Amino acid sequence: MTVILKDDHEEAIRKIKKRSFKIHILGICFTFLLSLFLMYGKVILKIEKDLAKQSYKVVKGHVIDMRAKFKLLEIIRTKPMSIGQALEVADVVFEESKHREIPISMVLAIINQESSYRNSAVSERGARGLMQLMPGTWNQYMDDPKLKKEIENSHIPTLNIRAGMAYLGDLIKKEKDWNKVLSIYVSGNKDIASNQVYIKQVFNKAKEYSEELDGRW
Repeated sequence: MTVILKDDHEEAIRKIKKRSFKIHILGICFTFLLSLFLMYGKVILKIEKDLAKQSYKVVKGHVIDMRAKFKLLEIIRTKPMSIGQALEVADVVFEESKHREIPISMVLAIINQESSYRNSAVSERGARGLMQLMPGTWNQYMDDPKLKKEIENSHIPTLNIRAGMAYLGDLIKKEKDWNKVLSIYVSGNKDIASNQVYIKQVFNKAKEYSEELDGRW
């Protein structure tokens, strides 16, 4: 029979406790690392999901924009202008619409009412181009000194539309009411009653264009 000495017994106990302590510490560390890994994994997963959602929104936005631009081009292509002019006009109208928060349908309706899309149109009062800008309005929005001097440039479709939409943008910011904006645009004053026919015609046409653009613009 083997006799276990007291010192040997106590030493064995100490080793067992020490080993147990190490195992316990390792267990805690492992649990902590596992929890950290799982938490990190959840964070990564959330980031990936957020990125996926954001990417989807961006792609969806581009698709919607492309579809809207295509429909806009389809409308403009039926008007009396070349393919090149139609492409340029569609790009400018779309760009300025987003930049100035002006409905595309409203811009198209105003062009339709003002010039019937005839770029060479000149009114008795001297208004010119697609959006029938008066020389004073043209000069106000064209910063280039050369453009200010050469009124004929107001017949360049893209420049005419940029100036016209800049004017509309300023008016809607100031008046907050399309009835007043249209009244000022056509006559220079806010007398809605005297310009009711024009205003009604523009709104009706804008509604038609909005339906053609799926109601989004």
